[in-house]
Amino acid sequence: MSQQEKERNVQAVPPKHVISDDTIEYVGILAKLDLSEQEREQAKEDMGRMLDYIDKLNALNTKDVEPMTHIFPLENVFREDRITNGDGRQAALKNAPVQKNGSFQVPKTVDDDRAARVKVSGQ
Repeated sequence: MSQQEKERNVQAVPPKHVISDDTIEYVGILAKLDLSEQEREQAKEDMGRMLDYIDKLNALNTKDVEPMTHIFPLENVFREDRITNGDGRQAALKNAPVQKNGSFQVPKTVDDDRAARVKVSGQ
């Protein structure tokens, strides 16, 4: 039997898990979805097939299978932290038209009177 025939046979089997309209409506509300009647029916079928598949996975004997986080045997490779490019502050400040206390100084964008009004109205 080919893979396509197997997939067709799996899809032809009705799901064991029957999802109610209330469940689909609740999930739609949680996901903020406005589903049409056709989309609701499709979601019910899809969710039922997902739960059936989870049942198949749960039926597998995984007693002697070691848990893993990735399919490849990866290990964290730690390195010592070393400064390689430095601060760069002085080089950046060479381009500043005006500096103050080791920082860029920029023109004021909000006058004091307007800043006071913003503070009062924002309380």
